[in-house]
Amino acid sequence: MDKYFEEYDRQIFEMMSNPTWWIDKQKKRKIELLKSARRIHSNSSISAKMGGLLIWQQVLEQFLKEIIHISICYIKAEIWPTKIDLKVDFDRKTFGQILNDYENFSLDFKGKSNILSKLKLVNKNRNEIDHKIFSIDNMLDLEDYFETNFNTYEDLLPALLDHYIDVCYYLEDVKKRVDWDNILEEINKE
Repeated sequence: MDKYFEEYDRQIFEMMSNPTWWIDKQKKRKIELLKSARRIHSNSSISAKMGGLLIWQQVLEQFLKEIIHISICYIKAEIWPTKIDLKVDFDRKTFGQILNDYENFSLDFKGKSNILSKLKLVNKNRNEIDHKIFSIDNMLDLEDYFETNFNTYEDLLPALLDHYIDVCYYLEDVKKRVDWDNILEEINKE
């Protein structure tokens, strides 16, 4: 084994030796936000529903970022010792750009194409509401956007959670196939 391991290798070994991919660090916040968004949905105020729509969008965005992150971790671990320059920086990205990252970097999943089409729909509807609020002629049409998105969000949530869990199982499989703990122990001795 080489005496000098790059940071790339060390990160993979540490991630695989101390798997935290099952730990949802934002779980409490997500639950609070989802409860709030669902309460808002039952409110008849359009301004409140707009706030709920933005909350839903942010919760979905967080799930997408997490799926992308662990998918990249899996890819790097699966092909190790080969190195690949896969980095995704979420700073200043729009929801649409994060959707592109999800499409390109997340592992395939049995419902991924369905998830993507629903995510694109809610993004399109949100853009309609955000950017064309004054050109929507009828307030009932605006209400329809909220209703459509709410139902789609409710469908997306378990699908994204399933996708996350699926990637975690892939990571667990790689963990079982390689003795990452031993490799990390060896490099820490040097």
